[in-house]
Amino acid sequence: MKDLSKFLFICIIFFSSLTISSNTSLANETLRLTVNPQYLPADDISSSTLTADIDIAYGAPVGGYTVYFTIIEGTGYIYPVSEVTNSSGIATSHYNCSIVPGQILIKAQTTVQIPPARGGGTKTLTDYEYIYVGEWGNGVSHHFY
Repeated sequence: MKDLSKFLFICIIFFSSLTISSNTSLANETLRLTVNPQYLPADDISSSTLTADIDIAYGAPVGGYTVYFTIIEGTGYIYPVSEVTNSSGIATSHYNCSIVPGQILIKAQTTVQIPPARGGGTKTLTDYEYIYVGEWGNGVSHHFY
């Protein structure tokens, strides 16, 4: 009985110190789109800087990903329509407004590599942001995830 008690004690110590890890990809990858300025006159000249910031929490490199910028709703144009992230995970582009007032919905999207230790594969990251062209109230931001 004494040997069985020692065995159970050792098993309890062993299993209580055991770390269980998962090979699945958690929600550690993010893409955040910001626009500056968010409010533009409808003058066919003004522009906003579009900044996509990729963050991969588990230390994977964030440079070298191509981010695609698209107008989902509204008028104007984006240049360039795609940009590669720098070593800090940032890609920038520009939106140029038209003379038509309205809400412009911009999308930024990229696909990142998930390291094998986190489950491997790829994950598409997307974020949206509005730009307001014309006369707009008090500068309230309407960011969508």
